[in-house]
Amino acid sequence: MQLEILALLLVGVAVIVAVVALLSVRALKSRLRDMEAAAPAEGEPQATERIGVVINPSKKTAALALERLNRACAHSGREAPRVYRTTPEDPGYAMARAALEDGCTTVIAGGGDGTVRAVAEVMTGREEILALLPLGTGNLLARNLEINVDDDDAWLASALFGSVRRIDAARVRLSRQDGSTETKEFAVIAGIGFDAEMMDATDSDLKARIGALAYAEAGFRQMRGARRTVRMQLDDGPEQEVRARSVMIANCGRLQGGVQLAPNARIDDGTLDVVVMSPRSLMGWGWIMLKGMVRHTSRRDPIIGFSQCQRVRLSVDEPIAAQLDGDTDGSVTQIEVEVLPDALTVRC
Repeated sequence: MQLEILALLLVGVAVIVAVVALLSVRALKSRLRDMEAAAPAEGEPQATERIGVVINPSKKTAALALERLNRACAHSGREAPRVYRTTPEDPGYAMARAALEDGCTTVIAGGGDGTVRAVAEVMTGREEILALLPLGTGNLLARNLEINVDDDDAWLASALFGSVRRIDAARVRLSRQDGSTETKEFAVIAGIGFDAEMMDATDSDLKARIGALAYAEAGFRQMRGARRTVRMQLDDGPEQEVRARSVMIANCGRLQGGVQLAPNARIDDGTLDVVVMSPRSLMGWGWIMLKGMVRHTSRRDPIIGFSQCQRVRLSVDEPIAAQLDGDTDGSVTQIEVEVLPDALTVRC
């Protein structure tokens, strides 16, 4: 009797799971149909569109995201996307180039900020469309494009049926203590000092368990670091010295939790926003976080200041940690950044 009851319960659970799955598929199809019908002409897929997806297979939701993407493409009459998987050695550069060489007209970056930055760098200055499957912790570019990163249906629909627009990117030249230089591109924020130290100190296992809170834990441990003298030149203006704990160069300014790092930053305004943070204590850090939440833009604040430019150069006497779009990039003695207006074509 007990076995019969158990069998009936298992059958009931199986039926419920099947019904929920069926309803989920129908809801996704309905949402995709609505997005497809509502999308403006410039965002509608073309008959010749070929989609490639550069995906980080280490993300726990990567397999499910691919399955949903394939299903959505089939439903909308597209051919199945070509898949290019990143590796620990390459976050997506070679994969994005391969997708373009294979004739993909839309390249979807599926992963965290590192994968997105690598794909975006390859696509900077090209006409092919960049779209996003935000599978990471920060998902900074997606947030600044106002993609709902917490709704799988929403970002899938944005990647396939969203509007097409042009946004800025930024080119950065990193100079090392050994005299070597390296040129890269980024889409969101570059920085030196505290922000890079925080990224470097973040425990990857803890981040996998608690997400963005791992950054807060690492940041708290790094707050007591000393300010550094940074020589800063904006455009063709005079070089000035600032005592800073962190200097960040923003192409756009929205972070996790609704914090607006650079309140005046826009992703398509052809300018960079430079944020100089100079707290002397934990109270100073508290003031910075408060200003980030209320979006206060005073340029005369001695703790945090804002400037706008098209080019900026930062120099230090001793190497300092650097980061690009949330990924650490070693230590530098100089960083030069210039905005690249309308350099990326994105669908969002």
